[in-house]
Amino acid sequence: MVKLLCAIVGSKELFSINIARSATVGDSKVEIKKRYDNILKKIDAPDLKIFLATKDGAWLQADDPAALKLANGEINTVIKEATSGNPLLATWPIDVVLAENGVTEQPMPNQVHVLVKVPFESNKRARLEEIEDVPRIRVWNNAMSYLLGLRIETNK
Repeated sequence: MVKLLCAIVGSKELFSINIARSATVGDSKVEIKKRYDNILKKIDAPDLKIFLATKDGAWLQADDPAALKLANGEINTVIKEATSGNPLLATWPIDVVLAENGVTEQPMPNQVHVLVKVPFESNKRARLEEIEDVPRIRVWNNAMSYLLGLRIETNK
């Protein structure tokens, strides 16, 4: 088992998961989803994008300015660069991912290991599903545009 400190990019959520080195990236997505189901309740585990939190080939240290900003929900250039490439494939074993990315040191508690990006589309869809009065908003827009003589475009 290996303990990995994870961060949801763009939020203040930092948490750890325990996972077998022989487990896959897909398994880690399931563990992340379980660990933070209250935040990710409308997101499916396969939709999570997983990246290694490395800087110059080593784990991102918890006291690094990028990690401190991440813990405050901010995203700086180090985090943008780390999450700008292709996410890790779900079928890749954790030990292979670590070896192929040149991360040879054992993960330690004072480091950030995994960056989790929640796809914008899924997040947007989840927020839209919570809005129950959308028809009333459209009716209000139509009524106001009629009264004011304006043409307001609304999505149907």
